[in-house]
Amino acid sequence: MNAGLISSRYARALYRFAAERGTEERVYEEMLFFRDTFAAFSSRFRVVFGSRGIAPDKKLEMIRTAAGGETSDEFLRFAKLVLAHRRESLLEFMALQYIELYRRMRRIRVFTVTTAVPLERETEERIRAVLSQGAEGPVEIVWKEDPSVRGGFVLDTESFRLDASIAGRLQRLKKALSEGTLTL
Repeated sequence: MNAGLISSRYARALYRFAAERGTEERVYEEMLFFRDTFAAFSSRFRVVFGSRGIAPDKKLEMIRTAAGGETSDEFLRFAKLVLAHRRESLLEFMALQYIELYRRMRRIRVFTVTTAVPLERETEERIRAVLSQGAEGPVEIVWKEDPSVRGGFVLDTESFRLDASIAGRLQRLKKALSEGTLTL
């Protein structure tokens, strides 16, 4: 069976289960934590999850730790089900599917703001206020630092990119010069 289809089915089942119990937000937070932990240690997780020689209770403890330690009953029962069906190799994709489903159901808009240096809290709050005004639902902002931006910022969302960075301006200037389309 298709890994994407399996992951999607498990994520939908978990979402419905958590929603019935009113814990879908907590499970969402656990899935975010798991996703970030998995990304940081993906090669180790793949070895452990791919090994039949590692006991399921050890894998369960690793999954719980990756989700933040003290997990909800819903997350714990879900992890046990995944292990019982030997689908742990798909857990990363299940987490991503759950996150996507939760955001879609809650109409959450996710923005990524990339700057060369950390922003001051006041600047972050102004950006958050501007982005929240135009959104139809809640807003999540991921703040990233990338020195190659050089200055300014890059704003990304699902279908839109605003490049107001110095690096972006220099790239556009170089292109215009090479194409001979620069006008003064």
